[in-house]
Amino acid sequence: MRTAPATVVSVACLAVVVDNIAYTMSFACLPHMFEDKAMASESQLGLASTMFGVGSFVTSVLSGIISDRTRSRKLPMIVGATGYALCGVILFFSSKLHHILLYRLVNGLASGCNYPIATSTVGDVYPSRLLGLQMALVNTFANVGYTIGPVMGGALYDSVGIRGVSAVLMCIGCVLGVVVLVAIAEPLTIRSHVLESQKIPSEKECQVEIADYWPQSLDKSERDEKQVHPQFNKSNSSSDSDSSTVESISDKTIESSTAGSAQSMALWRLVFQWQVLAASVTTLVVGMVAGSLENVLPIYIKDQFGASASKTGLLFVVNGSMAIALSTPIGWISDRQIKKHGERMRAYIELFGLGLMTGAIALLAFSTSFGMTIGAQVWFAAGLIMVNVPVMSSFGDFVNALGLNSMAQSYGLYNSFWSLSSTIAPPIATALYTRIGYRATVVGVLTGLCAVCAAVVLFVQPLVRKTR
Repeated sequence: MRTAPATVVSVACLAVVVDNIAYTMSFACLPHMFEDKAMASESQLGLASTMFGVGSFVTSVLSGIISDRTRSRKLPMIVGATGYALCGVILFFSSKLHHILLYRLVNGLASGCNYPIATSTVGDVYPSRLLGLQMALVNTFANVGYTIGPVMGGALYDSVGIRGVSAVLMCIGCVLGVVVLVAIAEPLTIRSHVLESQKIPSEKECQVEIADYWPQSLDKSERDEKQVHPQFNKSNSSSDSDSSTVESISDKTIESSTAGSAQSMALWRLVFQWQVLAASVTTLVVGMVAGSLENVLPIYIKDQFGASASKTGLLFVVNGSMAIALSTPIGWISDRQIKKHGERMRAYIELFGLGLMTGAIALLAFSTSFGMTIGAQVWFAAGLIMVNVPVMSSFGDFVNALGLNSMAQSYGLYNSFWSLSSTIAPPIATALYTRIGYRATVVGVLTGLCAVCAAVVLFVQPLVRKTR
């Protein structure tokens, strides 16, 4: 059981549930805590989110690099679990603004250790052809945590105060640490065993097949380059049979190099690969949109509709429930469509999701009741999932396609760009809310961000197709 890929996915799902509960428990209660204890103004609420983003950004990059170089996934996840428990201790004794800022900073540091590494373990034990579905499953459980956290935080704050929230944080951090320690073997060891159990051709056999395939008119240096990067030449095949031949050769070469000594790509080179760069920028912009709404909406419904902490949590229940329902179907559809039609389908799915998000943001801007806001949140959640699922799988697909030992770094990039969005967007959004109002902030800024993201996808996608 400890070495089964399904067990690794199960623990990864638990890890992202805990991560999102720890992240979102404060959403519903912090605006009320700031007001009840006169800690700070509403405009400073975004500063707390910024501290989370700073912490997560730092450890997302470092944990990925360290994990890939030390070939260890479990240790960073255990460190992250310990960080969640420490968050609870800090929150338990919080009475000033700087206590809350420290709590969110440590929360971010813990998230940066746990979330990208938990996600990369799935890429370690599953091939790229199944990665979209598995990432959708992880995303589903992440949204379970995203749904539970605000409701739990709001209810606990209304009933027993902030110390109830801190007690839950300490408990879930300890539970996650124990599960990671005892329930799974090292995922990279599992990957090696899985590959060794399959019939994998030797490097010499792969070279013979490639030498037989490539035209003899090519000189040795050209053939060597094509052996190292066969997937870059799929577009040059003249027929469907040629394409399938190249793809089978590529798969064998990748498996052989993975079973042997997989190469690691430097982080700065990884981020400038077109597919990774496009996914990173999309993650940044979409994260800024989502992060802005996460901070502005609770303030707006409290000011406009007099919503309590418990009622504020319902916003995130609806959002998370929609994501839970849609993540796996969208992952399955994405896998099938990308496999059938190529990388251009990833861009089309993302563009459709961005269109849904833009429409939902317009509806949120002009909502006149709490029920109307809930309906717009459902719409927004559907669009966000349609963008996020193919973007998440894009990182792992790229690493698996090249047979690189950079899975943790790739998902560290994903999490660091999402964290960067959490650093930039919340303070700007809350400051704009107090200065120009809710409607101008939502319509003027957030729809503009969606348009920028769509332009990036349209511009970069042809470049991605040329290099595959």
